[in-house]
Amino acid sequence: MIIITVLIGLVIYAYASGYPSKLSEKDVGEYKFLVESQEFRDISGGGHTDEYIVYIRNVGTKIEAQTFDIIFEWYRDAEHKVPIKYTSSSFPPKRTPYEGWWCDANQNNVWEEGEIAAFVFDGDDSSSPSDDWRVVKPGNKLKIVHIDTGTSFIIKVKK
Repeated sequence: MIIITVLIGLVIYAYASGYPSKLSEKDVGEYKFLVESQEFRDISGGGHTDEYIVYIRNVGTKIEAQTFDIIFEWYRDAEHKVPIKYTSSSFPPKRTPYEGWWCDANQNNVWEEGEIAAFVFDGDDSSSPSDDWRVVKPGNKLKIVHIDTGTSFIIKVKK
């Protein structure tokens, strides 16, 4: 009984302290993006992809990183869907499989209008991404789109 009371208290405290993060009025609206390029890197020289990077330009309004989530989903096959979440909690970089990070050029945790951010994914032979990536913003009814160079997409943020 005491454990349940403590757990309930922790949940109430977490929500009261702003978890999950709350969007302010200035964050509500549409954000437009353009996929500039993609890059597969063999940084270890072992003949396989160590890093996969998607460069995305913010062609809309500047975004505070603390309010911004993108989830890339990679479908290796019908039974293996791998979600990779990019958020301010992944900054600075964490070198963990299936966990990526994004890095803005100014490194001020603000994605300015016109600025290109690099979204980095660590991979290996068993988890190297293919061309079958999609991006989705949960809770904001963004349709899943292919991530190909030249793809533009909009994230609608609602309070």
